[in-house]
Amino acid sequence: MPAPSPPAANGNLWRSASAIVAGAVSGYHVLKIVGYSRTKDVPNGDSINSRQFLVGGRKWHVEYKPNGDTGESFDFISLYLYLDDTVPEAVKAMGKFSLLDQDGKPVPSYSKTTDFVNFSGKKNWGFAKFINSEVLEKSEHLKDDSFTVRIDVTVMKDVHTQDTPMVVVPPSDMHRHFGDLLLSKEGTDVKFRVRGKTFSAHRSVLAARSPVFKKALFGPMKEGSATNAIPIDDMEAKVFGALLTFMYTDELPDFEEEEESAMAQHLLVAADKYNLERLKLICEDKLCNHIDTGSATTILALAEQHNCCGLKQACFDFLSTSAALNTVMETDGFEYLTKNCPNILKELVSKAPPCRDPHPIPLRWRQRSPRFIKREDLERSEHLRDDSFTVRFDVTIMNNVQIVEKPFVVVPLPPSDMHQHYLHFGDILLSKEGADVRFHVGRKTFAAHRLVLSARSPVFKAELYGPMKESATKDAKGIKDMKPEVFDALLTFM
Repeated sequence: MPAPSPPAANGNLWRSASAIVAGAVSGYHVLKIVGYSRTKDVPNGDSINSRQFLVGGRKWHVEYKPNGDTGESFDFISLYLYLDDTVPEAVKAMGKFSLLDQDGKPVPSYSKTTDFVNFSGKKNWGFAKFINSEVLEKSEHLKDDSFTVRIDVTVMKDVHTQDTPMVVVPPSDMHRHFGDLLLSKEGTDVKFRVRGKTFSAHRSVLAARSPVFKKALFGPMKEGSATNAIPIDDMEAKVFGALLTFMYTDELPDFEEEEESAMAQHLLVAADKYNLERLKLICEDKLCNHIDTGSATTILALAEQHNCCGLKQACFDFLSTSAALNTVMETDGFEYLTKNCPNILKELVSKAPPCRDPHPIPLRWRQRSPRFIKREDLERSEHLRDDSFTVRFDVTIMNNVQIVEKPFVVVPLPPSDMHQHYLHFGDILLSKEGADVRFHVGRKTFAAHRLVLSARSPVFKAELYGPMKESATKDAKGIKDMKPEVFDALLTFM
């Protein structure tokens, strides 16, 4: 970087700035242990490896040692991060191991992080005493003989120097502006009646976010809906309130843990009804973490009805174990699937695991059965025929136990598309639908929407909801200190 300039002639100093940046690349891998009790047959010191995954351009895997790494940790579960690449230089990385609760969130007391360490020569780092086996077995985090851990990996990249920008542009705060608009209820022009509760909203916001609302609010019901509340009979008030919050802010409100699954199911139905694709995917993602023997059939039927492919696959994966499927088959929900969803039942049966009842026998030298069958019983039985009988020996050898690789179902969540939706305000601006204020700039007239301008600018808010409120819809407001093309760009940004 060039040296700072000397003082200017007027005595002021030229400014300069730089930053030393230690770059890093992060990623994570979710490892689900299905059939935990069976993995306990693995001897102390032996491991079961996850499949490989990539972070920072390097291959990694996780070593899961169900009976600990050493004699000192025999009653603990050990977890290690392992570099699977042969590298010319050490890779500096950090690993964080987190036990996940039933909602897929890290359990703080069992989230452990290594220091940044050098991985080389297929070296591993982790925790010999990640969690005590007995503690896990008594906890709510082990459910249906399964538990899940998440491994976050951060790989250090090259350290470099870069210029620091003199002007820092903050991230968009559009969601906050429209959230404030919903709370203040200023400029609302439509009402909804949901289970005895009235909600006020803004036509233009709903129309910009949902093509279904746009068709309804700028269609035949447009005239009467400003004075008469529109009834919503197929939704609870709390669900509709959460729906409005999402439409204004692109975020869902916080729910109590015990109601999150039910709210996600109701909101998924609402999202499908009003064509809110991102909300639908958010609900799918949440429900993937709430699949258990009690909810699997309900969520599976919901996924089938509303065409949620990722959620449907997550249900099939959960039911891929005999233990889970056998338990679910005893529920009323399975009976509902049998009667009302024959196609999905056929698909479930086609994916069902084979019926088997394994009895693992730890072999050392030999296994024998000295009293296999009484000779007299054999001689009197139909199994001895033509002075012959047959015995079959089935031998199962456990060798290098590996986790069966299955695609981990992740519902891809797109980033917030609020800006794209509010680009529909551009369409509304061009069509002048719902416009309720006009501006004269030069020789050009611009039609706009009070609520958008007031949400985005406190100055416009003071003017449009102040003394000029009544006259603004009739008389165009003159803007004399700006060119038409500049004002047009300003409206586009807002």
